[in-house]
Amino acid sequence: MNLDVFPLVLAFVAGAAVAVAYLALLWAGVRALTRDTATGRFLGLAILRAVLILAALSGAVLLGAGAAEIGTGLVGFVVTRMIATRRADRPDGERQGEEGWR
Repeated sequence: MNLDVFPLVLAFVAGAAVAVAYLALLWAGVRALTRDTATGRFLGLAILRAVLILAALSGAVLLGAGAAEIGTGLVGFVVTRMIATRRADRPDGERQGEEGWR
């Protein structure tokens, strides 16, 4: 089996980029919960996150990505999520506030 590495690296980077956008929308949704129009904004951002994932998968399929590329993109997404989650945790187990994200 001969796999070309470049499409897999590109898929990993694309998955990581989708994860960054997804997590940014999630962060915006969580921050919206503290405002007066919390429910509407949170639901709107949740729908936008779902559209982002469906668009990324649809785009990958339309571009001819196979199972290996889609799986590698998923790995890029999960690795980025794990890094963001670990960065948000303090060593003592407390969550960081807004000052920790500067």
